[in-house]
Amino acid sequence: ETVTSPRSGAPGKPITLRPRQNEKVVITGCDPVTGWTRHKGNIWKASMPWTLGLGRNQVFVDGEVMIEARFPNTAAPGLEMYVADLSPLWPTFGEFSIPDPKNAIGRVTSRLLEGQPDDHWKGALYYGVHYQGWSAQTGVIESSKSGEIVVGDRTRTWWFPRPYGQGGHEEGRGMIVGHLNALDEPGEWHWQDGLLYLIPKTDGEPRQVEAKRRQLAFDLSGREHIRIEGVTLQAASVRMQDSAWCTFDRCDLSHISHFTRHYDIGQVETGRDTLKSGETGLFVGGHDNAFLNCSVRVSAGAGFYLRGYHHTIHNCLIDEVSYTSHYLNAITDAVSDFADYENFLVGGHVITYNTMRNAGRHFFNFYGNGCSTASRTRGPMDYLATLFAHNHLYNGMLQTRDAGFLTGYYGSGGTLNGLHAQVAYNVLHDNYDIAGMRWNVLGHIYLDAGTCHVDVRNNLLWAAPGSLQRALWFNTCCLNCSDRDNVFLPNFARTCAELVPDNFPNGQPFRFGHDFQSPPPLPKWPQLETRLLDAQACTFRSSGLATSDAGLSNLKDGEWFGFDGVDMSQGWQSVIMRFASDVKQLNADKSNRAHPRHRKATDPLVMQAVSNDGTAAEIGKQWTFIRNVKDGSWIRFNEAPLGEGYERFRVVYGKVTDATAWVEVHLDSAGGPLAARVPLSRTDRVRGASIQIYGEATAEVSADAKGTRDVFLVFRTEDKKPVGEFEYFRLERYRGQIALAKDEVKLEVRVGRKDGEKLGEFYPRCTGGQASFREMVATLEPATGTQPLFLVVRSALAEPVGSIAWLRLEKAAQPQDLTALGLPPRVDAQGRMILPAPTHRPRAKPADKYATVIARQAPRPMFLAARSLAGPLAAEPASRSLALAETWDGNLSAAPRSTAWIAYDDHAIHIAVRHPVTDATALRSSASRWGQDNGMEIALQDGLKATPGPALLLRGYPNGQFESVRLPGAPPEPSKKLGAAVSYRAAISPDEWSCEWRIPFAAADFTPKTAPVILFNLAAHKPAQKDWVLWRGAGGPTAQMAQAGLLVFQTEAADLADIPKSRLAVWLDAADAASVEKDADGKVAGWKDRSGNGRDAVQKNPAHRPAFVATGLNGRPALRFHETPKTRLDLPDLSDQKITVTAFAVISNPEPGDPVNHHPRVFTASDGKEYDYQIGIALHVPGMETGGPRLLTDVFADRWAKSVRVGCFSPNYQTYFTGLLSEIVVYDRALSQDEADRVRAHLSAKWNLEP
Repeated sequence: ETVTSPRSGAPGKPITLRPRQNEKVVITGCDPVTGWTRHKGNIWKASMPWTLGLGRNQVFVDGEVMIEARFPNTAAPGLEMYVADLSPLWPTFGEFSIPDPKNAIGRVTSRLLEGQPDDHWKGALYYGVHYQGWSAQTGVIESSKSGEIVVGDRTRTWWFPRPYGQGGHEEGRGMIVGHLNALDEPGEWHWQDGLLYLIPKTDGEPRQVEAKRRQLAFDLSGREHIRIEGVTLQAASVRMQDSAWCTFDRCDLSHISHFTRHYDIGQVETGRDTLKSGETGLFVGGHDNAFLNCSVRVSAGAGFYLRGYHHTIHNCLIDEVSYTSHYLNAITDAVSDFADYENFLVGGHVITYNTMRNAGRHFFNFYGNGCSTASRTRGPMDYLATLFAHNHLYNGMLQTRDAGFLTGYYGSGGTLNGLHAQVAYNVLHDNYDIAGMRWNVLGHIYLDAGTCHVDVRNNLLWAAPGSLQRALWFNTCCLNCSDRDNVFLPNFARTCAELVPDNFPNGQPFRFGHDFQSPPPLPKWPQLETRLLDAQACTFRSSGLATSDAGLSNLKDGEWFGFDGVDMSQGWQSVIMRFASDVKQLNADKSNRAHPRHRKATDPLVMQAVSNDGTAAEIGKQWTFIRNVKDGSWIRFNEAPLGEGYERFRVVYGKVTDATAWVEVHLDSAGGPLAARVPLSRTDRVRGASIQIYGEATAEVSADAKGTRDVFLVFRTEDKKPVGEFEYFRLERYRGQIALAKDEVKLEVRVGRKDGEKLGEFYPRCTGGQASFREMVATLEPATGTQPLFLVVRSALAEPVGSIAWLRLEKAAQPQDLTALGLPPRVDAQGRMILPAPTHRPRAKPADKYATVIARQAPRPMFLAARSLAGPLAAEPASRSLALAETWDGNLSAAPRSTAWIAYDDHAIHIAVRHPVTDATALRSSASRWGQDNGMEIALQDGLKATPGPALLLRGYPNGQFESVRLPGAPPEPSKKLGAAVSYRAAISPDEWSCEWRIPFAAADFTPKTAPVILFNLAAHKPAQKDWVLWRGAGGPTAQMAQAGLLVFQTEAADLADIPKSRLAVWLDAADAASVEKDADGKVAGWKDRSGNGRDAVQKNPAHRPAFVATGLNGRPALRFHETPKTRLDLPDLSDQKITVTAFAVISNPEPGDPVNHHPRVFTASDGKEYDYQIGIALHVPGMETGGPRLLTDVFADRWAKSVRVGCFSPNYQTYFTGLLSEIVVYDRALSQDEADRVRAHLSAKWNLEP
């Protein structure tokens, strides 16, 4: 039976359950099944007078799990699970399809069903993944006939066929489970009408058969200070609702949940909560519970479902979860029921040194799944930051689509005390998301739209060949997130046991994953400073309050209490309240959150960007934000109830430029009275078509902004580029007192006196009873001095609202002691790193099938070195410069950037570099210790030829010394020869140090003619900032040349002889005057193909012909396309079959087109029926991006290449390109990285493109 405890333990005196004298203790959810008789053939049957429900029974023979009878028995080729050695409980998919998901959503077809009689599968379960497939979908088969089944009683979300209504791939797969007609393989069983049918794996009568009868092994709900040690749990789960300080240590938990059908997230039955019951994973509620050194294996649902505060999961193995795939993860943090916990103290979890592997969907989600959009303030619901560190995650997204190993969606990783969730020192590898493969986006860490307050740093990620080759993806509106010092290794064929130090961030290995033999230390998190204020010990209180052993009660409107002598200068950031209430209507009404929010008198008053009452014509809308916001653009919110006014205005926005920009708040009209001006800083770097990481900015609001007014927000910038993207705005800190809404109750925190300045407020909730105390949370405004602190009740309810036991002031300890993070791996007696052994190795390469854009690394940056040396190199103001601004992982460094100038002559490369410093006096006494003192590094290699030359490394210091460094494993001669020939000098000035290099070609064993493009990188150490700056973050040492940039010798690289000719499919070159055919008006009627394939681009209609501009692009010829006359050119098909295409184009589009022509097409093809971006070729300008002369390039795998055009996708579809086009080069194959680099270098040199 389920084990419970009749009472709780006590602090320091827990009740402990452990095996006696090292005996093995097994607590099982199963009962024996005996009395077997032969049914027919090799099928046996026995009485089993219980069932857990359809799809929820489970059977074991001699401890080994059997599988419920299913069809098909084995997966179809290409639909197998992508990794080896999984439990047989994972699905065996066949090809199934829902051909008409709009009009016949329950009709499922498959060739596997052909020839079967009517109702052959009636009553069975269908389990499948179709279309968007964010989770599997299940249902009961109501009827069947040859070739099809009809499924009813379905999962609530029957996945839509098109992503956001724009088309998509079904990739349908499914299986049938739970029917006697499927019972045909040894190891299968079926339950029906009180009988269990089984085909044993061995001859003779079945023995040692058990069937699951109970869902729970332990129910510790409501208990405190219980320890369970060294116990084995089989086929049962654990429930810990409202538990505290309970611990499971060194326990083995297997097959903790099983179900084949579900209605919603964790909802496997209707009418009751099967999440909190523990039936879909280990349910851990309450606070301060821990699972240490445990193995948690095989769950149809979650490993852990966390609710509450400060739970610890440390040094655990969590294996094979979500095999009935949905939104339950290895560790799930309130993915669906977050609204039940609004205003409660939640989060602060410690998730460290665990191994999480083999998941149908993801491994961990940051609190909630849309709680920001549902919250009272429109900001994230309060959450104390979680530590997610030193974990080992691999083999995720084995069934579902469009997610990552770590994910979030409109929720927060940490709003309290200035602490953000820390994702640090983890190893993540091998993601099998086929949607990400198709789109060539997403990643192992995929923080979806609206994920806030997560710092991603010092993580190692890799992708096995054939898996998703993407590392990190922030979707839009990710507020106050950051990423730094992360390494991604694409197409990594080695295992975790074969890692070397250089694979890790900064070349510093760290320990990761579980280790039962030598458990790692438990980090302390969160690190807070607190002050407890006992409610009964208050200094003063109103006469209506009552006291009891539990605290203060009779909390009615107008009651108050306070504490004298509270030092607010301590910088308290939040306050916790221990509160109990049985008043169910307490803040239950949420009508003020209905759209449009800006017409509700609330504090804060929320203005959601997409719920406006009018905008400037150019502004576009997407999901929850507005885009294409230019200088002078405006947005309007009508009839905003400003009342007595607000003190502060907040903007939540994204911005990727350094240009000065701001938002003006005007009343009544766009030119009306100015109420506020909010400066906008840069929030992120350019990562894609949309801005991914957002920030927030605030400003004071004029006291004259009162009454009911139309509010206009006017966006301004000193740049021609868009200002940014905007999600929502808030007016905060109301100057008066807003009338209470229905059922509204606020407990206001005030300072000085009971009607003094309001620092914060609680919105209490019903806790389930007058004696059921729970912790509520409120954030605090800054205050100073030692003052009285008051809590004042404002209530719209007539009855008392509850009781308060205490308040606790909190702030983050400063500095945070993070010395427990980044611990190095253990080493063996020979000094070798002890690393985890590989398991569940890849056995398929789905990216070879599903990727529509070939996954690859970001293109290497390139620099065009010119043949010019008229004077001192760094003094030439017109010469191109190169910025050393990246950290080693490719992010922007916070250290001062260094600037380099590069040129060459017939004999040598000349490099000059300036390094700004904050204190130049220390440079004069600095030594030449690499990695400790100021210094710079040059790495170069003739690396693009068939047999690459040696990698060469030079280091120079402010004191004038330099060294030529021999790299590990390299012969000594090349570095010695280079060191003897190089010239170097350095100088120190008040605010910088500078250096100049002359590197002879003879000493480097190449020349611009033999190597017009070389691998190249620069780095500088900035010890004052404890940081590095590089030209190209190499993901490791600067001499890691595979990740370096390209140095292009411009004159030589412009020679076409160096680029590949094999399978050159189309070549259109405006510089070749003979290839451009013009009509009498100077318009281009034909653009001849120079590839030799005769694929000329033509336009028969003069009205749609582009113009020829002799000096259009950097003073050279170009064709001018424009959306208004719908200019375009048509080409013959490239193939009548799907092919792989690599395409390059030289373009310039400084002026934006109409917003309807987003993602304007340069070179496009399809099958003549569907959209190019889904099934064809779409070389395009991202979003509404504008810019000067530059190069576009992309690779498209297994795509249709008919209906080929230049300048738009279809005359009937709004994708017209407005700008200049000078050259298009197209191959009908994938180019290697080195081949693509040679093409890019040639085109950049030929057209003098800026790097």
